[in-house]
Amino acid sequence: MVGSLLHFSSAEKQALANSLIYQEGNDFATQVLGDPWDMNEFSDIGTYLNNSNQTIYLKDVSVINSVFSATSATDDPQFTLLFPGYLGAIPVGKVGANYPIDSSKYKCLYLAMDVRSPKLDYYEVYWFADNYLNGTIWGTTPVPVSKDYGWNLYSINLADSNNRYGGNTRWSNYPSWQGLRIDPSVHSSSFSIDWVRLTDCQPVNFQISNLPSNTPLSLYLETGNKEIRISETVQTSSGFYTFDLQGIAAGSYTYKLRSEGSSSIFASGQVEINQSPIATFINPSGWSGSDYSETYSIPWDMETPDSVNNINCADSSFNDGILNIRTNSKENLPSSCLGGGYADPKIFLTSLKQVNSTQYRYLNFKMNADGDLEDIPNGMIARFIWTVAGSKPGLECHMVSRDIPFGVGENIYTIDLFDAFNGQIVEKAGSCLSDITHWYNSGNIISFRFDPNENQLGRELNQQIDWIRLTQQNSIRIGEKYYISLNLNKSFDSINSWTFYYTTTPSVPQQHSASVSMIASDEIDTQHPETMFSAFLPLILSPTGFIYNEGAGEFTFKWDTNGVAPGEYYVCVELNDGLNSNVFCSDVTVMLY
Repeated sequence: MVGSLLHFSSAEKQALANSLIYQEGNDFATQVLGDPWDMNEFSDIGTYLNNSNQTIYLKDVSVINSVFSATSATDDPQFTLLFPGYLGAIPVGKVGANYPIDSSKYKCLYLAMDVRSPKLDYYEVYWFADNYLNGTIWGTTPVPVSKDYGWNLYSINLADSNNRYGGNTRWSNYPSWQGLRIDPSVHSSSFSIDWVRLTDCQPVNFQISNLPSNTPLSLYLETGNKEIRISETVQTSSGFYTFDLQGIAAGSYTYKLRSEGSSSIFASGQVEINQSPIATFINPSGWSGSDYSETYSIPWDMETPDSVNNINCADSSFNDGILNIRTNSKENLPSSCLGGGYADPKIFLTSLKQVNSTQYRYLNFKMNADGDLEDIPNGMIARFIWTVAGSKPGLECHMVSRDIPFGVGENIYTIDLFDAFNGQIVEKAGSCLSDITHWYNSGNIISFRFDPNENQLGRELNQQIDWIRLTQQNSIRIGEKYYISLNLNKSFDSINSWTFYYTTTPSVPQQHSASVSMIASDEIDTQHPETMFSAFLPLILSPTGFIYNEGAGEFTFKWDTNGVAPGEYYVCVELNDGLNSNVFCSDVTVMLY
């Protein structure tokens, strides 16, 4: 089967299609980041919160039951939905430098918000072109806040030329934006937010019929323990009321249509916004290629203390495949453990064989860090250090990477060391040749070191490192089968069709159709274990022969690479669940040779 894998709709799906289930609108965070701003987790608003803990704009911050709440600490409360990345540091994760907003496509902003303000109020939207924020190209617009109705769905078309506007560039006058910030009030106030959506302005119309004509009505949605006023009062026409649902987050709601200032309900019922399918590539990914430590050393999987040679300037222990690191505040460390006035813990990774830097491309680590807020300026950064032979016999040269920012909680971090910026050497020590400026031209690496933090927090910092992987480019010979593994946010039965592509650029995801098919358990290619990094047990074989990891929501396919021209390709998949169709691409390429 070429290009598409089909799973036909069940009778239940057809029944759902005839009920009040509507497609989800096309939302930037869902379709590009693969992580909607639904306030389900702290990471939706945690990056750069309170200016990375340097200026306290918000206090009493909480993300509970899919609602983000806080109280203003100043007259300038603010939080960042998309942060461009830190100046001089490697842009890791879902930051704007890696995932900019296409201003010509995504321009309709919606906030489900309750602002408790003491006086007439506005919320403000800010956008930034790069990590200089309002130091270069930026813009802003204010939007009035209603203080009379509690929870409201606020909306604005950012590209509307009639908007009041500040800064130096309107939304539509710049091709893409790396930063997006919301100031929910211009006063000292408290607020709660259920979701934020940035859509392509394509309507998803919801119509209610059999209503009295020419009657002023407003729509409300109930979710959880709150009621959100969705629309301004609208005069019904010919007994119909139509509302655009694109700004509503996926989920189930009770709707009520009633007149303002009255308890009379003219219509009510249930409506569901379909959750769009979201795919995250596990293979290919930065950590799915052949790993140095598994091939030439002792795996850096932290299963045993043998993963490391030594750990300096931090307390450590190994437990259930996790390396626990506790770094004291700099005030409680000896001077030998301070570098430039900050804590300088060091993890010397076990390395049993030299390797040329051109053979390994991606540095990956899975790490958890404690704390309430991300605090990059006070040492929530890691570094990678590698050693080569020095300019004179018997001497060594130690080279230091750029800062690698990390946040609170558990995350997987991937750095492309071949990138001109990411792989640049920022510091050298020892006997070093001047012409070595980058990871790629470092030559034969003797040893590796990982510095987990530069603690200046004024408290001890606790981290858990699950694994570190230094991997090669994902690659396979043309004509062999390449195993694609995906993590999905929905069940296998919910997807009508899967269509695979390969492309030289994610901006054109459907460049070439890929010949992809389902696999049986006995088809796994054990001769190429690098393709199976994600295939953890238990693997389940569906009745159709499709393999998936039931516990992790992972699905595995095989790509027949016969006839594909040599080159580097991203792998993309189009998922269609009968209501929404989205295309997602891998973050890294596969080399076919």
